[in-house]
Amino acid sequence: NLARVPGAVAADFVSITDGSTVTVATTAPDAFAPLGSLTIGSTSTLNVDADLPATKVLTISGVLDINGGTFTIDNADAGHKVSGTGLIKVQSGTLQTTATIAQRVDNYECAFEISGGTVNIGHQAYYTGGLTVIGDAATLNIDYWNGAGVFTFEMGASGISTIDGSGSWGHLGAASITVDGSAYTGGSAAFTLFKSSNLASTSTAVTVTGFAAEYTAEVTQDMGTDLVTLTITAPPYKDWLVDYDLTGADALSTANPDGDVVNNLYEYGLGGDPTNNADVGMDSAMIVGAGYMDYVHVRRVGASNEISYALALTGSLVHGPWTTNAGYTVEGYGPEVDGFD
Repeated sequence: NLARVPGAVAADFVSITDGSTVTVATTAPDAFAPLGSLTIGSTSTLNVDADLPATKVLTISGVLDINGGTFTIDNADAGHKVSGTGLIKVQSGTLQTTATIAQRVDNYECAFEISGGTVNIGHQAYYTGGLTVIGDAATLNIDYWNGAGVFTFEMGASGISTIDGSGSWGHLGAASITVDGSAYTGGSAAFTLFKSSNLASTSTAVTVTGFAAEYTAEVTQDMGTDLVTLTITAPPYKDWLVDYDLTGADALSTANPDGDVVNNLYEYGLGGDPTNNADVGMDSAMIVGAGYMDYVHVRRVGASNEISYALALTGSLVHGPWTTNAGYTVEGYGPEVDGFD
């Protein structure tokens, strides 16, 4: 029983998980007020379907957790707002509002945390309680973002979901944008944070934090393309590891995940495949002439700040000593082909 007081709904640790549909219909100013934790589980639906006065649709003091089910706000009158200091949490399932741009929700004062599922918000709104996107598993169709609030993007290991406002305008002039790259382990990439048909203003408060030292990351806001983009640059060796899906101990330069005769460092430097023990890279060659010998090897062109190539020479294979990077001259470099010369 969700009803606690006439005309209002308050819930402490309630779950709707049996595939049922619950509709809250009332004209009370505080139509729906979760105080504790209310979970909408798989195949279940909770509708707030009311002809409300222009004061409130929801008051959220606890956690509204959408985890596999559907939550619909029928807020077709102008001037509604979602108040409270609680949290709307979308892990899977759908959050849907029915208002249009002319029937706006003035303000979402509660916080949003979206890590999966689908969020469809087709009206203009402020997100003063903050909107956090976690990872890249969510679909966010959020139109007419109206500036104020904090938009936080917590990167997943491989990326981040886009706030897609295609077909609508967006204002970020009074908003702040924070990108946290603590969980990111991917390679060089560009991710769209916001997309609209008219990026009317841009944020002056952008923070990029948490990325490992090997990365560089920056946010660009382009009113010509109407996109806000996060561009991440990783070192070439990191991109190579990502290409071959090598992680953990298998990603070490000394590792040999395919069990052939060379480790990752040599595979990387000579163009080998660290997942295929039949491919150890491109062979070197020796050309002998009158009074000279040329040693020809490949070189990865884009990795000059990561690896170097040198010959080790000795007059005796039995006793040594070995001399590195001396006793020869570099005659030149051939044309670049597929990143090698």
